[in-house]
Amino acid sequence: MDIDPHLLLYAFLPVLLFGDAMSIVWHDFRRTALQCAVLAGPGVLIGTGLMFVVARYVFPYGWSDFECAAFASVLAATDPVAVVGLLKEMGASRVLTMQIAGESLLNDGVAIVVWLVFFDFMKGVDADGGTIIGSFLRLAAGGTAFGILCGVVGARWMSLASDRLVHTDSLVQVAVTITVAYMAFFIGENELRVSGVLAAIFAALMMSKFAKPLVCHKDGMEAVWHAMEYFGNTILFVLCGLFAYESCKKVAWEDFGWLILLYILANLARAFMVALLWPIVNMVGGSDVTRTTWKECAVQSPEGVALHLMPCKRHSALRSRHTCALPSFVQGFSWKSSPE
Repeated sequence: MDIDPHLLLYAFLPVLLFGDAMSIVWHDFRRTALQCAVLAGPGVLIGTGLMFVVARYVFPYGWSDFECAAFASVLAATDPVAVVGLLKEMGASRVLTMQIAGESLLNDGVAIVVWLVFFDFMKGVDADGGTIIGSFLRLAAGGTAFGILCGVVGARWMSLASDRLVHTDSLVQVAVTITVAYMAFFIGENELRVSGVLAAIFAALMMSKFAKPLVCHKDGMEAVWHAMEYFGNTILFVLCGLFAYESCKKVAWEDFGWLILLYILANLARAFMVALLWPIVNMVGGSDVTRTTWKECAVQSPEGVALHLMPCKRHSALRSRHTCALPSFVQGFSWKSSPE
């Protein structure tokens, strides 16, 4: 399949990211925001560093430093959908559920920023320490600031059509949320050259904070976004399967043994990162309600890849048998970490 990754990026990611972030209860997120930021910021960097060591010095493929770093950043993005669903069914604490969901939401943005930084260098862009740090700050800080601006503007826009007695206002509000999602992502990614992922996420968080009380028909809004997320996820996962099949054509049987080892080492790295940051997470929590026990840390430790980011990370530069193993490993890792 020869599909431009930018098409997938612009078509699917705004809906999936915005829908997840907008469904978050702002009060719960506010209580755990610093904890989520610790796990999604330093946590992603620690996880990327650990998996870089694995890719560079354990795997036999001879990937370059930038290829190893980009590969490691993909594994740093977690997918908690099944875990969060199980926690809600089991009646787990809202704090734990929000820590897992909030971390995943933010580390999607941080991980793809790390990916973009190193992926540019994979393509031959000159790199040094200052360039790497500057690119990271531009993508992360710029995307966050622009997303907050879009969210505030979107909430103000919705306030102009918030009369529950006017039928068309509910339609306008749905259109506003969809417009803000794509506007934040496209303008941020394509025009401002900041992280469109972080822009979409923080725009949705601002909409969740300011615009939710203004929604005329909450059930209708949720139904529209659930349908969009369902179709987006379904189509994207079908494409992921097709991409994995293509990649497997250049993967040897012994690579599946390395995949099993990758799964084990990635989970150990994730557990090490969570344990290392556990005291800091409790310190920034600010109250006994948000404190995390060692049992809750164990729940947070299992690794799962955010597969919806993977098709957007394909590139024509990945042509050799060894570099084609990169997407295959990520696809296989996601399959092994899925409980369904």
